[in-house]
Amino acid sequence: MSAPAAERLREFAAAQAAASPLYECLSAGAAGDAEVSALVGDASPELFLAAAQRVLFREPWHPLTRYYSSLGGADGPDGELWPLFRAFVLERAEAIRPLLAERSVREELVRPAALLYPGLAVVAKEAGKAPIGLLEAGAGAGFRLVPDRYGFRYAVAGGGPDISRGKKTARLVLDCQVTEAAAKPADGFGKQAKLPAIAARIGLDADPVDVADEDELTWLEACVWPDQPRRLRLLRLAADEVVAAKPPLRRADPVTGLADAAARIPAEHPLVVTSCGLLDGRPAEFAAAWLDALRTLASHRPLWWVSQEGYQAFPGEPRDGAAHLAEADRVLSVINWTGGEVRVRRLATADRLTRGLTWLGPN
Repeated sequence: MSAPAAERLREFAAAQAAASPLYECLSAGAAGDAEVSALVGDASPELFLAAAQRVLFREPWHPLTRYYSSLGGADGPDGELWPLFRAFVLERAEAIRPLLAERSVREELVRPAALLYPGLAVVAKEAGKAPIGLLEAGAGAGFRLVPDRYGFRYAVAGGGPDISRGKKTARLVLDCQVTEAAAKPADGFGKQAKLPAIAARIGLDADPVDVADEDELTWLEACVWPDQPRRLRLLRLAADEVVAAKPPLRRADPVTGLADAAARIPAEHPLVVTSCGLLDGRPAEFAAAWLDALRTLASHRPLWWVSQEGYQAFPGEPRDGAAHLAEADRVLSVINWTGGEVRVRRLATADRLTRGLTWLGPN
């Protein structure tokens, strides 16, 4: 049984004090209000706040919007915020309840594409000039399936010119701070090849999101916290690129659906399977089954796994010899199998949101 709503709201408010003053104020107010806590019910505080923002999107003229950067507001929390919010959600409870019952919080991240890029560049060097087939497991909305439509700008700590990669005329350019930790200058960031040409692509997800559906896209926007307007802008631009590229997204379990999805990519293209947080919160049995599915597929065709996973989630072989990376949220690794033997290159570490990366170089 979950903790009472008021307790969960208080804990959420305390945890988010630095990250979101708006959500700290609203969740603390809800925790002390019996009617609003009852409306939250068994839902998570984050889901409740996303549902409230989704309903607010329908009324951009409402005075509450002046506290929401996502709707053009610029005011910080003050004495008028909580009474306005309380009245808003209680008066619109009938619109909020179905969202709490039917929706879940979706965190569709765009920025990890900046960490994916150097991994794909390593594959380009190893696979030769052949265009690749790109398959993402846990693709969600498909934002990381179209890296060839993005621009990338890497600022290397310590000075020197920025390193620009990707599409020169891209509407969406991802910035990323890079800290160098490569053992040899020859392995330094910026020495990697260009992104390989992508001849075919497909996404695999147990619950994919169709961003061409306005209602689905608006829900993703509602899940972005209001005081993260840049992240919201990136989401909207990435959605435009996905709609333009139309990568197929298949609804299937990543393990059991992997072989069928891979079969849709012609065999003449080296297969690059990517994942970002696919193993987060999964039991060890899932991680082991995932690795077995990859190994089996690699026995039939050339395959590289460009992985953005946490060290603690890795099963068996890819984890060996990397205990020094145990605290990293994400470890960018390129993994492939030759003659049944696994080869692992750990290239970089990053935080979960890819606000910056530490470049290790191939090792």
